[in-house]
This record gives sequence, structure tokens and C-alpha cells, in this order.
Amino acid sequence: MDLDELSNEYFGRAKRAFEDARKKIGDAALDKAVSLDLSDMGLCELPPELFSLSSLEKLVLDDNKITYIPEEISNLANLRHLSVKGNGIMVCRQSWVLWRSWRSCIWATTPYPSFRIP
Repeated sequence: MDLDELSNEYFGRAKRAFEDARKKIGDAALDKAVSLDLSDMGLCELPPELFSLSSLEKLVLDDNKITYIPEEISNLANLRHLSVKGNGIMVCRQSWVLWRSWRSCIWATTPYPSFRIP
């Protein structure tokens, strides 16, 4: 396989993962779901529709390829549990850390890759 073929295969998988996640998010929006599991989907980034799920209390993003949690996560006003284990999260915005009075940001590479908000 040459580099172009490898690139097309990789980006094709990433696009399918993104579209599959968007479908799950759409279903969750229709159902007014309080919990959403987007684990092991191969996601590199989070679809923007995710941040409009106002009833969401639990979000599981384990075992993807996510390296950044966008500041828009703060739009999920009812979110009480966020799990990101098995990702390579390197960046956590200061305003996101302070959101909901979180004391610190726990990187996805630590033994405690899950957040609970009292």
C-alpha cells in the first residue's frame, strides 16, 4: 500500500467514525437521553452537535483518539460524569477546568481518567 492509499483508508475510517457518532448524538437528542456512550468509535474529534445535548448527565468517550476537549463542553449544563480513559488528551482549557468548580484537570493518561461533578 502506498502513502495515498494509507491516507485514504485512515481518513475514510475517521470520517465514518465521525458520522456514526453524529447519528448516535442525533438519536440521543431525539430521546432526550441523560447518558451517551461514544466509546471505542475511533473518534479524533467531537462532533459539534454533542454540545447541544442539554439533558446529558453522563458522557463516556473512552478508547478513542481524542486529544482535546473543546471549551464547548461547558454547554452541557447537566453533565455530572465525563469519562475519557484510553485517549491521548493533552490539552485542557483553563476555563473548562474551572467550569463547575473543578479543582484540577485529570489527564486521560492518569489512573483516574474520569470526572465526577458534585
